[in-house]
Amino acid sequence: MPMHTLAQLPGWFTSLVIALTGLAVGSFINVIIYRVPRQMSIVTPGSRCPFCHTPLSIRDLIPVISFLLLRGRCRSCRHRIPFRYPVVECLVGFLFWIVWQKDGLSWSLPQDWAFVSAMVALGAIDLEHRLLPDVITYPGFVLAVGLPVLLERRAPFHWPGLESGWVVDLTWGFIALSGVVIIAVEWLDYLFIGRHLEAQQASEHPLDAPMTAEGESGHRAVLLLRPRLTLSTIALGIALAGLLWVKKAAGVDEAGIRQAEAVVDAFLGAAFGGGLLWVLRFAYFRLKHIEAAGFGDIKMMMMVGAYLGWSQTLVTLIIASAFASVIGLILILRHRDRHIKIPYGIFLAAAAILTLIIDAPGVARSSGL
Repeated sequence: MPMHTLAQLPGWFTSLVIALTGLAVGSFINVIIYRVPRQMSIVTPGSRCPFCHTPLSIRDLIPVISFLLLRGRCRSCRHRIPFRYPVVECLVGFLFWIVWQKDGLSWSLPQDWAFVSAMVALGAIDLEHRLLPDVITYPGFVLAVGLPVLLERRAPFHWPGLESGWVVDLTWGFIALSGVVIIAVEWLDYLFIGRHLEAQQASEHPLDAPMTAEGESGHRAVLLLRPRLTLSTIALGIALAGLLWVKKAAGVDEAGIRQAEAVVDAFLGAAFGGGLLWVLRFAYFRLKHIEAAGFGDIKMMMMVGAYLGWSQTLVTLIIASAFASVIGLILILRHRDRHIKIPYGIFLAAAAILTLIIDAPGVARSSGL
C-alpha cells in the first residue's frame, strides 16, 4: 500500500496495518535468526519444523496466532516451539509501530524499519549463538553508509569545507569504497590481533578444528573461504554509488552538499563507534593476551555508527555500557564468577534501537512524503 494512501486512512487502521506489517517482518526475522548462524539459505527450503522437518502449512505460519492455537507445540511431532518466535514477532511489530510514531510517513521510515529489524536479528543471534554474522554486518555497513545519502537524509551537523565541487563529486566514490573499507578494517585487525589469537589457540588446543567462516575471529576464513560475501559487499557499495551518481544533479547544489555531509557523518560515526571498541580490544589484548571483545562487536558498531552518525553513536555506547554493566554485575553475583562472558552484541542492539527511538537532539530527518 503506497504511503500517501496509508496517510489518508483512519489512525487506528493505520496502526493496525503497521503492526501487522511488523509481525510479518518479525516472522521473517525468525527465519534469519535460525538459519543464518547455521549457514542455511533463508529462501529455500520452505518453512518447516526444525525438529521433525515437516513442512509447515500456511495455517502454521500466522505470526503469534499460530503459536497460540498450537499451544506452543509442533502440529506433527508435538515438540515445544521456542518461545523466541512469538517474542521476536511481537517485538518487531511493536518497534515498527513506535518508529512510525516517531518518523511519520517519511523516507526515514523504511530505513529505520530495516535498521531495527537488523538490530533485532543481530541481538537474538548473539544471545543464542554468541555470534554476529558477517552476512548481516558487511552489507549492513554499506547500506548504512549509502542508503541515507541516496534518499537524502540530512546530517545532524554542517561540516565546513564541503562546499567545494570536487568534494561533492567524490561523495559517490566514498560510498563505492565503503565495502572495501570494512574488509580492510578486518585485515588490519587480523594483522594486529587475529593472527596472534590464532597462533595462541593453536598452541593451546592443537587438535581443535579451525574456526568457521561465521566466527568473530578467523579472519582468513571470512575473506578467503567466502569470496562471494567479500565480492558482493564491494559490489553493493559500487551499485549504491552508481545510483547516487545517476540521481544527483550536475554541479554543486544544496542537495549535493547534504549528501557529502551525510557521508562524512556516516564514516565518522563508524570510525568513532568501531574505533573506540577496537582500541579497547587492542589494549586489553596487549595487557592480558586474551580477547576482551569479539571483532564481530566492532563490525556491528561500525554499521550502527554509520547509520546513526557520530553523535548518536556516543549515546549508543553509553547506553550499551550501562546495560552491560548492570546485567553483567547481576550474572557475576548469581554465578559467582568474575570471568563470565556476556554477549555484548545484544546490548549494542538494544542501545542502538533505544537511541534511534529517542532521537538525540539535533538530528534532522528527511521531510515527509
